[in-house]
Formats: sequence, structure tokens, C-alpha cells
Amino acid sequence: METFLSRSLVLGGGWARSGAFMRTSCVATRRFSRENSVFRCSGLSCSAFSRRGSGANTRLPSGVRSQNSLSLIFGSGTASQGFFSESRHIQTRLCFTSTGLKSRSEIRCQIDDKEDPVVSTEWLAERLSDVCILDVRGHVDSYLVEEGVEKSEYKADYDEYLEGHIPGAVFFSWVKDGLDPQASSRLQLMEDVNDFAPVMEAKGVSTEKPVVIYDRGDGLLAPRIWWALVLHGHPCVRILNGGLKKWVDEERPLELYEPCTLKVYADYTPKKLYPSLVASWEDVLSSVSGMNAEKESPEEKTAIVDARDNAQYQGHIRRSKLGGRIPGAINIPRRSLVRPDGTFEPVDVQRQVLKEAGLDPEIPTKLIAYCNGGVASCTVLLAWHRVSGKGTWANYDGSWNEWGNRDDLPVDM
Repeated sequence: METFLSRSLVLGGGWARSGAFMRTSCVATRRFSRENSVFRCSGLSCSAFSRRGSGANTRLPSGVRSQNSLSLIFGSGTASQGFFSESRHIQTRLCFTSTGLKSRSEIRCQIDDKEDPVVSTEWLAERLSDVCILDVRGHVDSYLVEEGVEKSEYKADYDEYLEGHIPGAVFFSWVKDGLDPQASSRLQLMEDVNDFAPVMEAKGVSTEKPVVIYDRGDGLLAPRIWWALVLHGHPCVRILNGGLKKWVDEERPLELYEPCTLKVYADYTPKKLYPSLVASWEDVLSSVSGMNAEKESPEEKTAIVDARDNAQYQGHIRRSKLGGRIPGAINIPRRSLVRPDGTFEPVDVQRQVLKEAGLDPEIPTKLIAYCNGGVASCTVLLAWHRVSGKGTWANYDGSWNEWGNRDDLPVDM
């Protein structure tokens, strides 16, 4: 099979032969084949298969022309073999919405990044066709294996996604998508945007449109993906308050089928990256030393926050080889920032929780948060961002899964 690479997209229904899309795991570029392959992309699903037969025509949208390696093909009609050619009749990329076609210049992110990233179901319902939506449902199964020792299993709820999701939402597996397979501990994010961007493009996420993230409704996983996208330069990331649970409780519509992401032009090209939003164990160890120095000459406030529950913070329960906490860490359990119904506490309440724990948003602070796997810690960082906390903040992605399994790092009980 002879293959070549292109960034062309097929939008809309129809049949394509000779030059069809082939779904692959690497979508930094789209892969095509010159074999007798057929690609069919109907309303809500995609499939690629081979077809024998003669003739060189491809049934495609009427009036459609292609553009060298960056073109769009949309509508219905016919076109001859070799439509991924050098013709340059499409001068702007377009995007389908429920209200028709919009130039990408019309759907650029207009939301100031200082706004509260937490949005309501009403907000999303009014913008379903104008945003990218990620369903990050999943959960952690934890059970006692012996006294004081828990084992946890991280799971993505893809089957639940197939049973119904917010219209247009694409599933994002928090235990697989965007993770570094070579990392020293579980769940560590890809830190190179050149690796991360193709993953997001495969999900239909563009840096030119707002992206909304929702989880099952407990507020655990959406902040994690919010942090990952902000780290990698997405300019407009929002979290659905209350997740799918609130959406369903309000009897809002659901969709049963997976959207065809190959029908969406997704260019993840951030203008600015924020590598300082992730901390390594070396960074944390340096901060521990800095906190000790501050006791005599405090020039810069440093705070390490443990977002696990108090039993783990005190060392009564452990999920790693060692129990306890990072020296000097204060405890702000994730659940203290979330209401019992899974919605986030209002900004004023979160500010009070932080202040009572010793974090004053008005005092410039070098804040590092951790938990077991760098997930619950993102709720603390989200709260700090919502209250406009001064200083810098970062997620220790390796968290206790890394720190608590090493004998060469200090631990407090």
C-alpha cells in the first residue's frame, strides 16, 4: 500500500474512493491510501473499509474543491479521483455548527482567561454548537487490602459514555489519553506539546474554539483535564459545574452515538505554553528546603498542599509503599472545595476554605499541590485560580504515587 500524508478534512456525508481517510492512532497528520478504499462518514459515526470495483469517481459534495494538504471537503456531490491535489479554491477553513457554517475567525475564543473557568449547564446549553466538548467520565475504585493499606484502580467510564452523553461530546480517557507511557509513575501527563497536540486534535479539540470539560458529576476529573489543557496553552478552557449528573437531573438532551471527529477541523497550535504549571519531585524537594529557610528569613511564601483525605495525610491509610506526607505540607482535602451534590463551592466559600488552611490569596505564594496521582490536587489549583490567588502555582504530577514509593525522599507522619 502506498500512503501519503495530508491535513485535508472530509466534512458531511458521502462516499469517498481512492484517497480515503484511514483512522489511525497518530493524527498529527491524516493518513490516506491510494488503494481502493472507501471512507464513509455519516451523521454520528465513522467507518473505513475497502471496496472492489471499477471507475475513478468519488462521490463528494457539489461545488467542492480541495486545497493543498490543508483543505476541507464538505456537502454532497461528486469529484474525480485525485481530489487531494494542488487546486486552491478554498481560501478559509470552515467549521460545521448546528446553525450552519462559520468561518473560524467567527468562532475564535472571545472569553477572557481571567473569567471563572467553571460554567453552568445553562451556559453550555446555549453554546453546544460553538465549543469543543470532552467527556472525561471515570472513577477510582479503592479497597482495603490490609489494615491501613488501600489499593486503588483507575478506570475510564467509556461504556457509560456510549449509553448517553452531552450532544457533540467526545470521550477522553483520563487513564490513557495524553499520558506519558515512559513516566515513572501512573497517570503522568505528556509534557511535550508536540506529543500532546495530536491527541487533542484526534478528539476534535482546537485552540481556536473554547473547550468544555465534564465528568460524571463529582468534580474529580474535569479539573485535571482543565489543568492539562492550560499547561499546554489552550486559551479558553471551561469546566461544567455539576458534570453530567446535573445535566441529566435537569432533563437536558443526551446523544447516544460518537461524533465523527474526522469531520471537524482541529488545529491545536498554542501561542504560549506554561511549563511552570507542572512540578517534578526535584522542584518539590527544593521547595521543602526553601520552606525551612523561610522560618528564619521569609522573603517568599512557599506552600505545599496535600489534597488527599486527612487519614492519608496523617499516615493512617496509605496507597503506596510509604504512608505520611511531604514535609511541611498542609492538608486541604479536595472534598472541602466541592459541595455534596458534586458542584463546586462558590468562589467566596473556596476562598474561606483556603484562608482557614493558611493560604491567603492576597499574599504572593509559590503553591504546589499534590495528591496520589496528580488528579485531586487540580481541584485545589482550580480553586486558587478562581479566587485570583497571587503568585505561581503548579501540580506535582507524580504526587504520592511517586514520592511515597521512593526511599530517598523525606516523609513526615
